[in-house]
Amino acid sequence: MFCSIIIPTRGRPAQLAKCLEALTQLDYPRDQFEVIVVDDGGGTALQSTSNCDRPFELTVVAQAHAGPAAARNFGATLARGELLVFIDDDCATTPSWLKRLVDRAIENPGCAVGGRTLNGVAGNLYSEASQLIVEVGYVQNNPDPDAATWFACNNLAVPASGFHAIGGYDPGFRTAEDSDLCDRWRMRGFRMVYAPEALLFHHHVLDLASFCRQHFGNGRGLGDFRIAYRKRRGAPRQVEASYYRALVGAALDTRRGVSGLGLLLRVVLAQVVNAAGFLYEWQRRVLRDAVRRRRRQVRGAGA
Repeated sequence: MFCSIIIPTRGRPAQLAKCLEALTQLDYPRDQFEVIVVDDGGGTALQSTSNCDRPFELTVVAQAHAGPAAARNFGATLARGELLVFIDDDCATTPSWLKRLVDRAIENPGCAVGGRTLNGVAGNLYSEASQLIVEVGYVQNNPDPDAATWFACNNLAVPASGFHAIGGYDPGFRTAEDSDLCDRWRMRGFRMVYAPEALLFHHHVLDLASFCRQHFGNGRGLGDFRIAYRKRRGAPRQVEASYYRALVGAALDTRRGVSGLGLLLRVVLAQVVNAAGFLYEWQRRVLRDAVRRRRRQVRGAGA
C-alpha cells in the first residue's frame, strides 16, 4: 500500500530534522511511501531538509500561516497515497511504525487507524504530564480497540478517500482539530481502530510557560469543538467523571518511574489552565455574538 506521510511544521527546524531522520529508519519499502512537509509560514522547513540524506521521496511546500489543520489539508491535496499518515514535526517514529499502521489498515479496509504515542523527553515532568493526559484519554475513549472514538493527529492514518469525503480537517480549529475530525469521521459511519503496536515518541520539550500556553490553547479548541459537536449531534458532549479519576490514578502510579506528586500537580495545573482557555473562548464568543446582534438591530432600525 502506497502511503503519504504528512508533516506540518512551523519554526522548529531541529525537531523536524530529527523527525525526518527517524523516517529514514522505517522498515517499509522506500518506493511505497512519500513524505510531504508543509511549512506553515515558519520559513524554516527548507533549511531543515536541504541536508537531509533521504532514501525516500520528499516534498517540501510552504503556505501562509494558517494553522496545522490547514497545513495537513494542503499536504493531503498533494498526496498520492492511498493512506494518508499524519505525524507532527517533533515526533520520532520507530522502525516498524508505518508497517504496523498499514497492516491494521489492510485488515480493516476503510478504517482510520491510530497508533500509540509515548513521551520521548525523559525527566521532563511537564512533557510527561501532557502525554499522560493523552494516554488516559485514549483509555477512556477507546475501550474497544476495534471501535475507537478518538485519536490525536500526531499518530493517525486515514484512507485518502474517506478523508476527502468528509472534507479533511476543519481549518477553523487551531487546536482540537483531531477531536472534530474523529467525530465527523464517525458520523459518516466510518470506523476507527487502535493499533498500539504502531509506536512513536513525542519529543515535545515543555517548561511552565509553554505547558500553560499549550493547555490554554487546548481549552480554547475544546470550546470550539463542543459548539460544533452540539450543532452536529443536537446534544452537548458529556464529560465522564471517570476520566478525571483515571487521570489522578495514572499520575500517582509509581510504575511510571517519576515523581507521582510532581506529575499530579502538573496534571491538575493543566486542567485548571484548560478550563481557563475554555471560559475565555466561551466569553469571547458570547461577546462577539452580542456585537453581531447589536449591529443587526442597528441596521434594522436604520431601515
